[in-house]
Amino acid sequence: MGRRVVLVLVLLLATWGLAVPATAAPPPRTLEELVQRLRQDPVQVNTMMGLGATAQVDAALTELTDRAPVPVYVVMDLLPQDQELPEYDPRTAERLAVRLSAELGPGLYVLSFGETAESIIGHREVQVFGVDQQVRSDFYAGSSHFYDITDYTGAEALRVYLGLRAVVEGGDAVEALGRDDLGRIVPWAFPGDLEDHLEALELRAGTTVGVPLALGGLLLGVAVHLRRARRRAGLPGRPVVAVLGTVLGLAALPAAGVLTFALLTPQVPPLPRPGEQEAAAAETFRSGRQVHVSADLEGWLGADQLRRIEDAAAAAPVPVRVAVWYPTQGTDGLELTAHALGDPALYVSASPDEVDGFAYRLEGGVAGGSSWSTEADPETFTAEVLDTIGPEALDDYRPAGSPYHPLLGEDPGEALTIGAFLGALAAAPAFPVGWLLALPWARRTGSSRPPAPVDRARRRAEAAEARPTTAAPATAGSSSGAAASSSAPTASPPAAALGSDRSERPGTPSPPGPPEPARGGLVPRAPEPLGSGVAEGWLRSARYELGNLQRTLRFLGPTAAASPAAEAARQHAAAAEQLVDGSTRPADHLGAWVLARRGSEAAAAATALRPFEPTEGCWFHPEHTRGTEQRTFEGRAVPCCRRCADELDAGREPAMLDLPGPDGDPVHFHRSGAEPWASTGYGAVEPDLPARLGALR
Repeated sequence: MGRRVVLVLVLLLATWGLAVPATAAPPPRTLEELVQRLRQDPVQVNTMMGLGATAQVDAALTELTDRAPVPVYVVMDLLPQDQELPEYDPRTAERLAVRLSAELGPGLYVLSFGETAESIIGHREVQVFGVDQQVRSDFYAGSSHFYDITDYTGAEALRVYLGLRAVVEGGDAVEALGRDDLGRIVPWAFPGDLEDHLEALELRAGTTVGVPLALGGLLLGVAVHLRRARRRAGLPGRPVVAVLGTVLGLAALPAAGVLTFALLTPQVPPLPRPGEQEAAAAETFRSGRQVHVSADLEGWLGADQLRRIEDAAAAAPVPVRVAVWYPTQGTDGLELTAHALGDPALYVSASPDEVDGFAYRLEGGVAGGSSWSTEADPETFTAEVLDTIGPEALDDYRPAGSPYHPLLGEDPGEALTIGAFLGALAAAPAFPVGWLLALPWARRTGSSRPPAPVDRARRRAEAAEARPTTAAPATAGSSSGAAASSSAPTASPPAAALGSDRSERPGTPSPPGPPEPARGGLVPRAPEPLGSGVAEGWLRSARYELGNLQRTLRFLGPTAAASPAAEAARQHAAAAEQLVDGSTRPADHLGAWVLARRGSEAAAAATALRPFEPTEGCWFHPEHTRGTEQRTFEGRAVPCCRRCADELDAGREPAMLDLPGPDGDPVHFHRSGAEPWASTGYGAVEPDLPARLGALR
């Protein structure tokens, strides 16, 4: 009986160990440990890359790998410690993919390794071994749609998800997905940004105060002008109307504030919810403990080291909260925990790679911290945490600020003050605007001036003097009547006759004619200067795509390597390499990226033993989606994407590529003189770019 009980307990423990997700484990220490994990579960997502919903991310990726036509292995974790190098090596992930395939066999390998827990993805590789190269091309097609949806570079899990979905369902199906669609399918993909939420709340609060003040200036200008017009016209005051207008004007001010608040509310991003790690830390701090240790680091930090950190946190002159964890990339991390708690404190995010402190609702001090190129040992880590929360580092801190308010944000006083100040500034120019708006009513008031009051006594006296007496002869009456009639004033011409002369006075300007149409019948768009970051991004992207193409060519089989498509891929690779290494023009670097992308299409065609036909791009910008539409622009039929076609149909110039012109000023690319790109739309109307480029050399 005892043996059976022991056996059952052993089986339960073993089953529990297998059921514990990989996300609860620390990053792999060695490559062999990573291989063992992948044999048990081909999808390895660490909590730091799970966007605060690691279990959901893991489930979504696992569902796609189960449906994939080839074996798929996904790793989103820190680089194994035995693979770390003193200097960054861009081929680290490529070598790891080769070694993993030697252990695990053929398949698609998607590797995203971080250098440190705080870094962005440091090593990335997508490679196939022993399966059709088209699988990798499909992955790239899907993952590139990530940049069409969002510029949120921290969501590595979403990029991998889109790539795997393209492998399973095809690139066209993924391209049809918009941001709203993905928000419903994978709600974890967009965790939100706390700073954007707080800034939107402050903007709404300030605008809600400022708009009524500006409206008050406008209404005051109207009221003052109308009152002045009535006084000049000699009209009596109307107390009832004045009181009613004042009441309505005062009621319009809060109504304008309420309306402004209601209109801006849909523009406020939702408050990000703390992820799994942040919620766990908040629960620890609510329980009264000042140090939270995540499950994957409980065995790494010793009991004595934990006790020393807890003692230092308890003795600190200000409240201290320490989270020992691998922080979640792509989220607000410990800031979400601080926001959820609302208490003034120094919050310290401490991982084996970095210790970073920040003050929440405290002022007067400078938060410390440190980082290491490789993981620190527990003792070095503990010493750095103690320095960060020691009395010497915290003496100058003092509480400040207000707790978070769901309607006003974290600093409502500042938001309301700024809103009132800006509203008062806006009220000054709003007053003359109101004055001008009241001008038509003021003129109407002046034209209704009442007649002068009648002096009845004077009229009776004048009538008595003019009445004839009986002693007066008839001839005198006749002469007096004639004299009276001769002395009567002549009638003045009517006002309409006077007014008719004004319209015919020389020099009166004629009404303006209709505006001239824009050149070509399209509303033009001003060229924009090319930012240095954009140009550098083109060069980095070109190198990245060229490296992928060159690796693909090295792995082509003999039959595929001898095909015309493979020769086209090699020509594209050579042309791209020449531009990357030999040109300093941003236009050429973007062209190198186009050549490398076309070369990858040719390599995929060679792998499938089919002819190579380059994808027709959008003539207006090579980074747009495919040129599925045809439109006429400046007398020339060009392919374009759906968005550019819609702009043309609406009578507007599309958002096309802008480059420096001959004189250095920005121009639309087809007027830049950069060849062969300007005349071909970066290959949109030229299927053989390498030949066109060679003809210019």
